[in-house]
Amino acid sequence: MSNFIFYHIEKCGGTSLRRILYDYFCKIYPQNIIFTPMPGHEMQINYLPDNIEKIKQNPRYDFHNIKVILSHI
Repeated sequence: MSNFIFYHIEKCGGTSLRRILYDYFCKIYPQNIIFTPMPGHEMQINYLPDNIEKIKQNPRYDFHNIKVILSHI
């Protein structure tokens, strides 16, 4: 199966679709290779260049093996 990236566009039902896709991909892949936004201090940590180091350090993810990104990028 190819890698999958869902481009979440605000105010277009993206959060609901992201939940559906997350549930679907959890049946195929381990959760640690599916990236979804993480609640942060005052923002959600999305897959953005400024957050890559935070994501790499998070034990929730196997950063180098991420197959699915369900986030703003």
